[in-house]
Amino acid sequence: MDNSLSLARHFARLVWLLINEPGEKDDQKAQLRAVTTISKEAPARLRAVEGSLMVNDIIIPQALSGVQELADQLVAHQLSALEIDQTAKPSELLAVARLLGSHGENADERHEIAGRIASFEGKTVRFVRVALAPEIAAIVATAVDFSRFDDEPRVRETFERLEAATEPVVAQQQLDELIFHAEQAQRDGRTTAAANLCAALLECEVRVREPEVRRLYLVALRRLTKPSFLRPIARLLHDDPALAAEATEILARFGQDGVDATVDQYFNATSREQRATYLDAVRTLPDSREALLKMLADPRWYVVRQAAILLGELQAADVERPLAELLGHADDRVRRGAVRALNRFDTPFVLDALARALGDAASGVRMAAITAIASRKNARTSALLSKAIDDETETEVQFALLAALGRMASPDAVQKLTRAAEAASGFFKTKKNAALRVGAVYALAEARTPGAMAALQGLLNDKEREVRDAAKAALTVPRGVTPPIGNVAISVP
Repeated sequence: MDNSLSLARHFARLVWLLINEPGEKDDQKAQLRAVTTISKEAPARLRAVEGSLMVNDIIIPQALSGVQELADQLVAHQLSALEIDQTAKPSELLAVARLLGSHGENADERHEIAGRIASFEGKTVRFVRVALAPEIAAIVATAVDFSRFDDEPRVRETFERLEAATEPVVAQQQLDELIFHAEQAQRDGRTTAAANLCAALLECEVRVREPEVRRLYLVALRRLTKPSFLRPIARLLHDDPALAAEATEILARFGQDGVDATVDQYFNATSREQRATYLDAVRTLPDSREALLKMLADPRWYVVRQAAILLGELQAADVERPLAELLGHADDRVRRGAVRALNRFDTPFVLDALARALGDAASGVRMAAITAIASRKNARTSALLSKAIDDETETEVQFALLAALGRMASPDAVQKLTRAAEAASGFFKTKKNAALRVGAVYALAEARTPGAMAALQGLLNDKEREVRDAAKAALTVPRGVTPPIGNVAISVP
């Protein structure tokens, strides 16, 4: 196990003991010694992301003792991180653990704890507080407008009681009722009402300063992370433009779950307009890149493929390597999707990855790689495809390679096509057939360079009738017309 994971596990256990078993001094001392010892090996940064605890950007399993409690406490006290230096002092570690393990019995005690956390200044262990952006600070200073619920007086009254609540037990009662209303609205198909309730809850949440009440919001809102609740919200992005901004804020608040719901709508879209709307939404969600990267490890092949394709569509930063690793995936549909995604990036690393895909066991993956490589017209890509045709044995892929070389139209590509169109000799001696020769003729016609046209002239007297007819058609047909010859056809630009 990674040492940082061990440190976080022992520290979370220490906080849990201070909360739930304050009398277990021996166990507390053992956990503190473990944290102190492990911290000497490397520094650690603990933070809560979407309700999960992370250490050095590694997610810690929630099943471990104290992990969820520690994550909730970081969120409740509006702490963006807890930093533990490599030289962490045991006294500071214990002081921080005690602060995070403290639960005030009333509002005054909880405010006192919040003040002690805010004023804590450790030299080797530090709290990093969430900095409110100016626009958020401006929102906090104003009251929530509940006029949208004028037609639902009970809902409005519940929100007003929630906004005024400082005691956790009162806030909990109001939150439970409002979450119930939101879930019921979604079950009844009243998505707009559900969105309004959720948006109002988020407006209330951002204004809460009481740590214990903030934790209750966090727990309550988790109940709305279900796909059955968020997918209809995501559909509002296209179906109700007036609510699109509100829907985006809701989806952004729910992190990966919000991204998942939007991605689902993107791949279920029935029109180009819908796909464009959902793609723009995914692009604006702050957790899109991280959420899609996590999907690459999903056991379901179609989830992995969808995530890969979207990462390519978004042209997200620093995703080429994870996408390239998918070329080793067991399912060829995933590998084909990875090639498609990699084709959106133009770097030497990506070209190396696409070159590896030319040797894939699945013909569909090889053909996708051919298309991707052919779109990069340079000496190296021409050489890659020329070499690939030497090793290819499947007729369908051979045709794809011939067509790709015709589109590239480089001197090397034309030379290769000329040899492919010639009568049996040398390189194509054992596998040449009339259909492949005709395919090479049409590829030369697509290249239309002086060398290609000269090669076609030389094929007018070929011994094979199919080749002669193809060469004649390629030389005489007007540009943009597709000349049918036998069972093969090519669009001449």
